[in-house]
Amino acid sequence: ERDYEYLQLIECLKKTGMPLKEIREFVRMTVEGDGTIEARLALFRRRREAVERQIEELQNTLKIIDYKCWYYERAWSEGTTDALEQMPMDEIPEQYREAKKYLQGSADGSEPE
Repeated sequence: ERDYEYLQLIECLKKTGMPLKEIREFVRMTVEGDGTIEARLALFRRRREAVERQIEELQNTLKIIDYKCWYYERAWSEGTTDALEQMPMDEIPEQYREAKKYLQGSADGSEPE
């Protein structure tokens, strides 16, 4: 049962994008025992920060995808994208405006919030 839990943890680390080199380092520290607890904690804190950044990036990506779904649903119902291309920003639903601005090349280059 403990081996299964260990394998599940390694799979979890892989899913976070942790490089194989770091996974090997974690395995080595685990084998070394309690003297590496602080280092393992630091490893998991770094991984947590990386996952939080990934989540934020995916949330921004989802906002763009949601905008494009709205865009193509409208285009499909109207039979063209022409009207949408000329649509003033204030006519675009508020929840999609940041994504539209981002796709147009926002002034500060940041992703939608």
